[in-house]
Amino acid sequence: DKHGQEYFSGKSECQTCHGTKLFDGKKRPMAMNCLRCHSNNSEIDKWQSESHTSDYFVNISQNAQISADQNNRKNFQTNSYVGLHVSERSKGIIFTSQLGFTREWTNPTINNVNLYDTYFQFDGLLNNHLSVSLGRQSFASQIDYYLLDGLSLTASPSKRIDIYAFAGITRYISDSDLTGETGLATGLSWIFKEYNYLNARFDYTYQRSRFSDIANEPNKMYLGASASKGISIFKLYSLGEYNLTDQAIQTARIGSEIFPLPQKISFLIEGSYIDESNDTNLNNIFSIFSVDALWQAKAGFSVQTIKNLNFYNNISFQRYEILQDNFQNGYNLELGVQYSFPKIALDANASYYFVKSYGGTLHGMQAYFYEEWSPYFFTSLLIDYATYTKITNDDNIGIDVALKSGMTLAPGFVVSATAEYLSHDLMQHDVRGFLTFDFALHNKFLSIEDRQEQRKEELEKLKEKEKAKKD
Repeated sequence: DKHGQEYFSGKSECQTCHGTKLFDGKKRPMAMNCLRCHSNNSEIDKWQSESHTSDYFVNISQNAQISADQNNRKNFQTNSYVGLHVSERSKGIIFTSQLGFTREWTNPTINNVNLYDTYFQFDGLLNNHLSVSLGRQSFASQIDYYLLDGLSLTASPSKRIDIYAFAGITRYISDSDLTGETGLATGLSWIFKEYNYLNARFDYTYQRSRFSDIANEPNKMYLGASASKGISIFKLYSLGEYNLTDQAIQTARIGSEIFPLPQKISFLIEGSYIDESNDTNLNNIFSIFSVDALWQAKAGFSVQTIKNLNFYNNISFQRYEILQDNFQNGYNLELGVQYSFPKIALDANASYYFVKSYGGTLHGMQAYFYEEWSPYFFTSLLIDYATYTKITNDDNIGIDVALKSGMTLAPGFVVSATAEYLSHDLMQHDVRGFLTFDFALHNKFLSIEDRQEQRKEELEKLKEKEKAKKD
């Protein structure tokens, strides 16, 4: 908002995170710990509290997609989304709801109505030390991410510590099986807020298997911890997850971001240990095709050589066991360049990526352009070309080209059209078209107490007018 822009003007710390356009929503390659730089700004609490006014926010998105493949088989699909957020700050009451609806018109049996979030939140309880949320909502910890029908509590015994607890029935709205593999999930977290550039968090989670299949699926308990510390030009971070049920380390990670020249050069060094093969609740591609843990070393850098020109690189090495005593190596590489042309409002990005694993080898190149012709009209172009060889000898070429143009017809109302061409193993010469309508309405209103005070003033004025008439 305007107040925030005025506050952040000239603050180089925030420009390190977000660039010169602080509120455009784009993540910059030199992102660092926001709490680290914001802690240097003594007025941060002041402007945040001023922005906590009562408001409502409505977001409506309608997307229509039509596609045709090489056999001229056509598909027409519509996706609708409605979001509503209402907050009454004087009473500490918030209501949030998100609803999605998908329909494939060529196959009427494929229709989905998904209720993502619908919950009430009550803030400011017990003299601003407790917050309660009730309904369908998302819960995230170091261990997992859930969509639950349940309850969450956030207690703040001090300004440096939050205690967070949740419990509920898990929901899997993207699958035909709404209940999924987990019946009940509960968790407790201790969150230590930033102090002297130090953050820490500890999580405990208990997962009960689906209620109809308790005998075959064991219940699970996990512990998680994370911490980060800013020291001079270094940001050190670590993460760990431990499976109490199987008595095994699930994940361990340690690394550092290094900023020798802020806004010019940044480096990343990281080491990881991941072992999900022993967890029956995590049926992902790694747990299916490996028998032991994966070790990974990762490094990267971002360099701004001249104004508006950035080079970046990420490389990683993996070591894993696909069969007993059969170890394999994996490699990932990405090398790219970004350039911005401020005078013509054009952003350009080009990159090369390489992946090699036991399953095959991939070489790819990608280019992305974003042009803002005016404050009301934009165009973006994505071009992706990849060649890959597989252990199954099913080699091929992948091509993805997408052109999108959009226009702002009114404040908060954007209409965009996209044309896309896809070609690879599963979709040979697939052509798609998208038409999207996005509408967002955000408005602030007086709180209940302010409205009552306003009503009193109006009644006083009315009484004064009536008294004047009698006189």
